[in-house]
Amino acid sequence: MNRFFNKFLALFAVLIASVAVSCNKMDETTDKMDETTEVYLDVTANNIQGSWELVSFKGEPLKGDTYFHISFDRAEKTYESKTNLNSIPGTYDFDEGTFQIGIDEELGAYIRGINIVLEEWSDRYIITELTRESMKWTGIKDPSNIMIFGKNLK
Repeated sequence: MNRFFNKFLALFAVLIASVAVSCNKMDETTDKMDETTEVYLDVTANNIQGSWELVSFKGEPLKGDTYFHISFDRAEKTYESKTNLNSIPGTYDFDEGTFQIGIDEELGAYIRGINIVLEEWSDRYIITELTRESMKWTGIKDPSNIMIFGKNLK
């Protein structure tokens, strides 16, 4: 009976040790996964608040002195943008107005803007991959119109 009890205790100790080791391995795997997994934010006025700079347009980085900056004010739901993408060299275009964030059941969250002379932006943009440092816009009318913005820390 004593031998049976000792064998049972030894088996129980091995079982407890293996559970402890496997739990430790799961924690290490979870920690590694958390370090590499990108956490995306919900698309809200609060999460896009601030100044952003276009870093990539249709898969290509902006070249030379080309720029497009846009700032969002979450409380007022307004935006201001400044760009030289479509202007004569040495000049820039300035735009301001209001923005709205909507939800399309099939496409997800999108942004649309209306400038101060009540002209709507040429497209509405699905916002994806939103983090504190970057976001991706994809045109609804023209899905090849993909823009990547980075947070402007200047």
